[in-house]
Amino acid sequence: MNLDDPRFLAGLERLRRISVATSAARQRGGLLGAVKRVGLGWLPD
Repeated sequence: MNLDDPRFLAGLERLRRISVATSAARQRGGLLGAVKRVGLGWLPD
């Protein structure tokens, strides 16, 4: 595994953005929060 590969770092950044957005949607709660959490896996690269 090449930890210096820009694709690897881009993947980590994408996971971080999804994690932050999921946390925010979870705190929001309700139906809209649940819908946002489901859709977060489809964030563009």
